[in-house]
Amino acid sequence: MNIWELYKEDQKLADLTQIDLDQPWFIGVLVPTPPFDEYRNLFEKAQKFIETEEFDSEESEDTFVAIDNLKLQLVRMSDKRVFKDVMLCISGDEVWWRI
Repeated sequence: MNIWELYKEDQKLADLTQIDLDQPWFIGVLVPTPPFDEYRNLFEKAQKFIETEEFDSEESEDTFVAIDNLKLQLVRMSDKRVFKDVMLCISGDEVWWRI
């Protein structure tokens, strides 16, 4: 499967090792770099909202907007293609993403 890299601007946050595909979602293992720790709590909060299907509260909206404002990018290492509009769900070392 493919290896992907997660970036915020030019800062690498993690490697994603794709282990499965459930269209339209890619499924993988997250291997964070130290800079990812700055954002880990944000993704943990988002995952709690997803699990409880809480999408209409001010806190959930603020969380998802904050993640969107990170302007995350994925780079597929097999061809170095950059994907700028990505949706990520992170739970521990599991990650799901859409491009």
